[in-house]
Amino acid sequence: MAHAAPDVNQRPSLHAYRDPFPLGVATLALGILAAVGASLGLCIALTLVSHAELVGFYGHNDLGSTTRTTLFLSLLGGGALFGGAAFGYLLLRKREGVAPLRRTADLLLPLGLAFLLPSLFAYDPWHQKPLTYLIELGMAVLLLEQALRRSLAAVPLGVQELWAERVQLSPRVERVLPLVLVMLGSLAYAVYFSHYTILHHHRLKTSGFDLGINVNWCFNALHGHPERSTVLFGKDGGHFLGNHAIFGMALWLPIYALKPGAEVLLMYQAAMAGLAAIPLYLFATTQVPRFSAVVIAYAYLLFAPLHGPNFYDFHELIPPLFFHFLLYWAIAKEKNWLVWLLVPLLWSFREDVAVGIIVLGLFLTITGARPRMGLLMAGISAVWFVTLKFFVMPLYWQGWFANIYKELQEPGKSGYGTVVETILINPAYFLTTMLKEDKVIYLSHMFAPLAFLPARRRALLLLAIPGFAFSLLTTGYAPTLSIAF
Repeated sequence: MAHAAPDVNQRPSLHAYRDPFPLGVATLALGILAAVGASLGLCIALTLVSHAELVGFYGHNDLGSTTRTTLFLSLLGGGALFGGAAFGYLLLRKREGVAPLRRTADLLLPLGLAFLLPSLFAYDPWHQKPLTYLIELGMAVLLLEQALRRSLAAVPLGVQELWAERVQLSPRVERVLPLVLVMLGSLAYAVYFSHYTILHHHRLKTSGFDLGINVNWCFNALHGHPERSTVLFGKDGGHFLGNHAIFGMALWLPIYALKPGAEVLLMYQAAMAGLAAIPLYLFATTQVPRFSAVVIAYAYLLFAPLHGPNFYDFHELIPPLFFHFLLYWAIAKEKNWLVWLLVPLLWSFREDVAVGIIVLGLFLTITGARPRMGLLMAGISAVWFVTLKFFVMPLYWQGWFANIYKELQEPGKSGYGTVVETILINPAYFLTTMLKEDKVIYLSHMFAPLAFLPARRRALLLLAIPGFAFSLLTTGYAPTLSIAF
C-alpha cells in the first residue's frame, strides 16, 4: 500500500518547537518554598511561647489548646504566604519564571530547618532524654549540610564574582587574619573557662578527688616528695607511679609554685585547652584553606565534650591536647626533629597516652602517609607502654583500672588479658555490652555535632580506637561514658 508523500509546503505548528512546561521543576520549587514558609512561621510562633510552656510541650506534649492552634495556624500561614507568593510569581512570569523560582527555592532551602531551632535550644526537656535530643541534633546537622550544599551551589555566578571583587584581602592580611581570629578565640576560651571553672570550684561543685590528688601531689613535690600521694594512698603516701605515670606533672609544678592552690591548676588547664586551638589551626591549614581551618579551630573551642572536663576538676589529659595537635602539624610539615621531641613529651602525661601514639603510628603506616616514621613511632611507643604499664607500675601498686571492664572479664578472673579473650572468642556477648543506651548517647555526643565527619573515612576511624577502648568498651563505670569527665 503506497503512502502519501508529505506536503513540504505545510508548516509545523509553533507549539511543535516549544518544550513541554517544566511542571515537575515548578512543583518542586513551589513545594520547597511553601515548606520554608511553614518552617519559618512555626519557628517564629514558637519563639513567642514561654519557656515553661515549651518545657511541657517538648517533654510531655502538654500545651494549651489556644497556643496549639496558634502554632498550627502559623505553620499553615507561613506556608500559604510563601507558596502563594511563588505561585503568583509563576502566573506572572510563566515559563520564564520557573528557573529563577527553582534557584530561589534552593537558596532558601536551609531555612526549611528553622522549625527545629526552638527545640534544639530548649535545654530543660532534654536533661532526662539526651538520646532524643542527640538524634534530633544529628539529623538536623546532616540535613543542614545537604541543604547548604544545594544553597551554595545555587548562588548566581555574578554574585560570587561581585563578592570576590568587593572582598579582596592583601596576601599579608589573608595570611595573618585567620591566625589572629584563632588566637582571639583561644584567649577568650582561656579567660572564660578560667573564670567560671574557679567559680564552679568555689561553689564546691568540682569533683574534688582528682583535683585533690593533684593539689596534694604538687604540695608534696614542692617539699621534696614527688612520689607521695596521701589523698590517694593514705597517710603512708604510697608511690604515685602505682596509680598513673604522669611525669608531665613537672610542667605545671613551677606554675603551681608561683601561687599554690587549686585555682592555678584550673586556670592552667583552661589556658592549655584554649591554646590547643592554635596548633590545631596550623595543622588544619595543611589540609584545607586558612579560613576553613578557622572554622575547624572554632568547632573545637565550641565542642561540648571539651567543656565538660574543664568544669569537672583538674585532669592530666587536658593539657597535652596542645602537644597532640602540634604533633599532627609537625608530621604534616615533615619536621622530624619536632616529632621525636613531642612523642616522648606526650608519653610523659600518662601511660595510656602512648596507646594513642601507637595507633597514630599504625595510621601513618597503613595509609602510606609516613610509613617508616609510623612503624618506628608505633614500635617504640608500644615498648614504652608495655614496659611501664605491665612491669614497672605493678611494682608500686596493683591498680583497679582493669575492673572498669569487669563484665568482659571471665568470672573469677581479673586483668586485661581476659577482657581481650572475651572480645575475640565471644563477639555476640561483647556486642550486648556495647549496645547500651549510655554508650549510644556518649557516641552521639562525640560525633553528632560534627556531622559525623570523623566517621566518614575508615582510615580516620582507626584513630578513634584508643578513645573507644577507654570509653565505649568499659562496663559498669559511668564516668568514662560521660562528657563531663
